[in-house]
Amino acid sequence: VLPVFLLVFSVVFFSGVRVVKAAPTVVSINPVSQTVIAGDVLSITVMCSPQQALKAFELKVSFNPSLLQATTVVEGDIFDDFTTTFFNAGSIDNTAGTIVNIYDLIVGAGNVTETGSLVLINFTARSLNGTSAVSLYDVRVTNESEYVAVSVSSGSVTVMGGSTPSDYTIPRPQAPEDSSLLLVQSW
Repeated sequence: VLPVFLLVFSVVFFSGVRVVKAAPTVVSINPVSQTVIAGDVLSITVMCSPQQALKAFELKVSFNPSLLQATTVVEGDIFDDFTTTFFNAGSIDNTAGTIVNIYDLIVGAGNVTETGSLVLINFTARSLNGTSAVSLYDVRVTNESEYVAVSVSSGSVTVMGGSTPSDYTIPRPQAPEDSSLLLVQSW
């Protein structure tokens, strides 16, 4: 933890990158909550509403790996107007329940001020019932030269699994034709 702090401290204070104090850029999970059935494939979108020009971002995601399995991270549409970006989908760890080192930046001149998606993350719901937070952390956004203030909102996914559908019919056992077996069914 200390080496990471020293690295961030060095970058922020010695590279000329400052944190700007202004209305915070809003980074949030969409949808905020959803309910799925075990085995379902689901997507969450990390949205961004810049309050000043946006040039780059980085973020990490955590989730409950006993309820969700992350499968892919796809670049969002926020930088679609630029022909060259540098996107990293991050590293998925379904044992720890994290996706780290997700980032994207505009290569060359330019920035955005319109709301858009940073990334789309796909998950598969596992077979246990429960609710998993899908949390954003270490979210950083920069304009042309400095970090900007960020307000972060996370989300949740409720997984329902292991239950028998109500319209499922239990098959009735069949006795062999030459048997005198008596079948008794009680409900």
